[in-house]
Amino acid sequence: MKLAANLVIALFLLGTGLHDVTAAVLRPAITVDTDVVLLGDLFADVGEKQNSIVAAAPSLGTKTIFTAARLQSIARRAGLSWRPQSRHQKAVITRTGRLVSSDDIRTSIKAALIKSGMPADHQITLSKDNLTFHIGAIDNREIRITQTRYNPLGRQFSVIVEVPDEKSSHQRIQVTGSVYEVLDVPVLTRSVRRGETIRARDLEFLKQRRKSVQRNTIIDINRIVGKTPRRYLQTGKPLRMADLQMPVLVAKGKLVTLSLKNRHMQITAQGKALEDGAQGDVVRVTNTRSRQTVQGVVVGPNQVTIQRLFAIQ
Repeated sequence: MKLAANLVIALFLLGTGLHDVTAAVLRPAITVDTDVVLLGDLFADVGEKQNSIVAAAPSLGTKTIFTAARLQSIARRAGLSWRPQSRHQKAVITRTGRLVSSDDIRTSIKAALIKSGMPADHQITLSKDNLTFHIGAIDNREIRITQTRYNPLGRQFSVIVEVPDEKSSHQRIQVTGSVYEVLDVPVLTRSVRRGETIRARDLEFLKQRRKSVQRNTIIDINRIVGKTPRRYLQTGKPLRMADLQMPVLVAKGKLVTLSLKNRHMQITAQGKALEDGAQGDVVRVTNTRSRQTVQGVVVGPNQVTIQRLFAIQ
């Protein structure tokens, strides 16, 4: 009877001991938003031990890998009943972070420079390329621009960029750069062939540094719309006055109507154009009846007016 009682007690104690070793399930991919990794991040079903700190988290916006050996060591120290299925088993821990890109930093610096007197239509370049940071995903703080120095004569600037770090403070980085003036230059959105008329919908504006814009580049869109190319023009390139002309209304070698009009009469005749002509151009035309060559003004498609009565007879 005593032996049976001792056996029951032993089984009870053994069962209690087995219960203390928790059967855990590995999480193979973990995302954390703090600077530590908890036991509950790595393993499911760990009960009250889930908030135990087991390792430092990777840097903001990066990831690290826990190997099978490291995972087994963590499980053993925590009293978990877990073994890796193979030596290749692993867990990938990713630290979330809010990316602050170079464009974000440039935008913030430009806003600070405008407050310091830089014209709003100017642009800036940074001396440091790929200037990016990560801020904690649950950190509501933003980057700050301080100690702004702007030199309008030398077109240079210097600022301090303060980025929130993990210690409730700010990392301070000096950033320098240059300032330049830009122009909105109209360029074609499609290729245009000779003889086609350029419409407003065929154009868009491209920002370019003023220093890089050639003197004969057309800036005023009104000097482009309604014109036609002298040659094939490709998309995306600035236009020059030499590239364009008014649409040809009278084509060389084509028949035209010669007309003479005054208060008392209007006389017409047929002619053959000896050269191309746009609206208002003076062109040479041969009267097909008299074979006489005259000059007239282009007033419309295949329409030329002349001033001398004998030229139309």
